[in-house]
Amino acid sequence: MHSPTHLPANPSPSTPLPSYPIAYLFLSSSSSMEKSYLVDVATKLYLATDSNPVDSQTYELCSDLVDVITDISCIYGVSSSHSQSFGPFDHKSQSAIHLESGIVLYLREVNTYLAVVCVLREENFARRALLDHNIDVLRSLLNELLS
Repeated sequence: MHSPTHLPANPSPSTPLPSYPIAYLFLSSSSSMEKSYLVDVATKLYLATDSNPVDSQTYELCSDLVDVITDISCIYGVSSSHSQSFGPFDHKSQSAIHLESGIVLYLREVNTYLAVVCVLREENFARRALLDHNIDVLRSLLNELLS
């Protein structure tokens, strides 16, 4: 097993930013994830994933997590100013579900319409600060690419 690393928070202006797929793959490997998905929260379809094989049962659990968080956010977490458009997530949206198998499903928003859903072992979730940092850097890269 490799030692965890992190994405550089502030790449120099002269250095080109890594491409979106490379940054996404780096997020997964550097954070010791079993699997990760970049998910459109409206459709629950994943737009990107890491190089590990897709397991349909695991993806279904991740899709259900997006459903639950969206439903709860729409009922309890969205202020009236957000009700005019679909947007159950804000910059603070996150959720972690610990399964009996020792696996953690972790969701973090990227923007109003996208979320990263990670599948990782509990011992790797203990390094959550590293995971959050890497997701924050990925968020910045994606928002820069999408703007």
